[in-house]
Amino acid sequence: MTLGAEQMDFIRAAWNLLPDSDAKCALRMVAQNYKQRGRAHFSRLDDAYIVDVYGLKLMTTEPPFQAANYIDHFQARHRVTGGEVVIEGGTFWGIFTSTLALQVGPEGRVLAFEPDSINFKRTLQNLQLNANPAHVEVVCKGLWNCESELEFCERGALGSSAFWDGPNGHKVTIQTISLDKAVFDRNLSRVDYIKMNIEGAEIKALEGADEVIRRFRPHFAISSDHYLDGDISRQERTCGSVERILTGYGYSVQTLKYGTEWVTYGTP
Repeated sequence: MTLGAEQMDFIRAAWNLLPDSDAKCALRMVAQNYKQRGRAHFSRLDDAYIVDVYGLKLMTTEPPFQAANYIDHFQARHRVTGGEVVIEGGTFWGIFTSTLALQVGPEGRVLAFEPDSINFKRTLQNLQLNANPAHVEVVCKGLWNCESELEFCERGALGSSAFWDGPNGHKVTIQTISLDKAVFDRNLSRVDYIKMNIEGAEIKALEGADEVIRRFRPHFAISSDHYLDGDISRQERTCGSVERILTGYGYSVQTLKYGTEWVTYGTP
């Protein structure tokens, strides 16, 4: 039986009226296990959540219902494997960071950047739940084209940005670093994959990655649905600029849309 729009609206309204509770969370996990069967399975252990996703098992401080989507969307053109060196710009709460740590294994390396101090702490908490892997380094700085200080709207959620004010946010000053400096300060001998979801800063970050791109030719997956320079009135997304920059380096590029999320892939 297929439910009509009015019936679905009624169900959503009734669901939203239910107070948040362990019982409500358990119901969500049952629904998600049915919906995502074959991709991910969710369970709970004490105060932690467990997801088995594509053969990987990780623990998180919050329900990781988007874990499979993170892999499907950001690794649609390059699936990370053991031994790779990967860079993540924008960790949010570290679910994808923990996933990358499992994928590359102890013989690989994950270098991640998160300027929002609230999200940074949540990322560390999630890594701690997953045995705090020694091959992961999380840096509380923003990716940019140089070392600098920026005014930043910190929200402790999605949408923290140097380009616009978000609801429930407050202004702070953050430190920035370029990918070139971060990589060569650490004497990395390879970079295989770079994921960015940095709320409009992707253009600046690519400007600061010239040496990394030329020397290592990493695969890219960049969230590019943000408004250029944070100017909503122009209605120009960052995907066009991202595509032009990567094309200039001889990359094959493609932007795919997943609902409101756009991801631009760069394949060397």
